Amino acid sequence: MSDNIYLPSPASTESAEAEIDVAKDLERLAVNFVDVLNARDFDFTSDKAKELRTRMTADWKAQMDTYAADPSPVKFDEQVRRWKLRAQDHTGVHFQVVEVMSKVEEKKERARVFLEMQVSGITEGKLMAMNELRWRKVEGAWLCYFVIGMRGGGVNNAAAMPFPT
Repeated sequence: MSDNIYLPSPASTESAEAEIDVAKDLERLAVNFVDVLNARDFDFTSDKAKELRTRMTADWKAQMDTYAADPSPVKFDEQVRRWKLRAQDHTGVHFQVVEVMSKVEEKKERARVFLEMQVSGITEGKLMAMNELRWRKVEGAWLCYFVIGMRGGGVNNAAAMPFPT
C-alpha cells in the first residue's frame, strides 16, 4: 500500500491547473465586459471590446432584469441597444466589480463566471447586481454564449427605498 494514496494523480493535478488557468482568463474577460460598459464603448472598438467580440458565439444572448426588464433573452444587437439607452437615460451609471467567482468544468466544456457588482448613478444610492456569464468550448476556444443580469437591493440607500406600509 502506498503512503500517498490521498494525493491527486498527476493527470488530475494537470487538469485542475488547466481549469484554474481557464478560470483566470474567463474572469478577466468577464471584468472586461464591465470595463467596456463603463467606457460606453458600445461600438466595441477598444482592444478589450474587440477581444470580447472574438470570444462570443454568433448566437450570444442576454437576459437582464436590471434596466429593460424583459423575461425573454435578446440577441447581441438588441442588448447593445439597451445598454446605450441606459447610458443615455442615466449618464452617471457606473459598475464596480466587488467579487468575481467562476466554475470551470473542462470535461463538460462549460464554464460560468459570476460578477457581483455595485451599481451607482441610477438611483440615489448604490444597487447590487449579479451577472452570470456562461461559456462553452468551441473548437478549442472558450466563447461566451449567454449572460444573465440580476439586480439586487440597495446598498446604503435607505432614502431611496420606501418602508413597507
